[in-house]
Amino acid sequence: MRVPTLCIHLQSADERKAFAPNKETHLQPIMSMIEETLGASTDERHSSELLEVLSAELGCAPEHIMDFDISLCDTQPGAIWGLNQEFLSSPRLDNQSHCWTSLSALMEYSKSDDFTADGDIAMIALFDHEEVGSDSAQGAGSPVFADAIARVAPCVYGGSQASAGELARVCTQKSFLVSADVAHAIHPNYASKHDSNHAPQLNKGTVLKTNSNQRYATNSVTGFILREVGRRSGAPTQEFVVRNDCPCGSTIGPIIASKTGCRAVDIGIPSLSMHSCRETCGVADIASNYRLLLGFFREYGNLQDMCNFECVECAPAAGEQ
Repeated sequence: MRVPTLCIHLQSADERKAFAPNKETHLQPIMSMIEETLGASTDERHSSELLEVLSAELGCAPEHIMDFDISLCDTQPGAIWGLNQEFLSSPRLDNQSHCWTSLSALMEYSKSDDFTADGDIAMIALFDHEEVGSDSAQGAGSPVFADAIARVAPCVYGGSQASAGELARVCTQKSFLVSADVAHAIHPNYASKHDSNHAPQLNKGTVLKTNSNQRYATNSVTGFILREVGRRSGAPTQEFVVRNDCPCGSTIGPIIASKTGCRAVDIGIPSLSMHSCRETCGVADIASNYRLLLGFFREYGNLQDMCNFECVECAPAAGEQ
């Protein structure tokens, strides 16, 4: 399928300047010439041509398809480019890039001796519908995350059914959520959109995102933990705070934190053209983000035990004030 745009010759100067396609009438995809292929549909809700395509892919008769969900997406493969092969451009880097780095990090961690000796639970959660609000049965606004902790904790740590609820609450309070979603890199053509002191660059490391209006969940404690993980893992980090006169996006971090009380930090690989059909990020940032998440799985327990969010090394010795 394709969604062809109207050629500029058939648009007025004002229309070209506005570029405001109507979502109902201007974004209809073209699949075939209906007058040449029109057939009798087995389901009056759907076109016979589409059912034929799906049945051929599935290897079944069209009438055996009871229903389906369908979404259109760009099918062009990703590409590494640049004079030094330093850029990656691909559809859906937001946010399949972190799905890949987090899953790869968890799988690598599961092979290590650190994982065998780890008394905590290392897990990742990949949610649908983040770009449309997360309020769905399987989105970040659903009970899925809290239910996972509530069901896993008693299985691992024991306890009676009566104490399971309290155990899950204690487990949640001791847990730490890394909310990973791509970040805004400084755009070379729109540098004025960034605060001069918070302008993340491609290939300079994972971005820690902070917002006083709680659009991001990072605070002084959770930000420190991730920066320290980065330092120990050799994974560089950068800082991002949106300009005071610019709007700010949001992530699932505040959603999950507000529903569970779990400590959270918001991070992201810096990118350009976010939400376009083809986004761009730095190749080195994919690698360093993987190291950062692997380092988090390895180091968080040690950091939790070492400082308990207090500086143990600076605590006064016995008899001192």
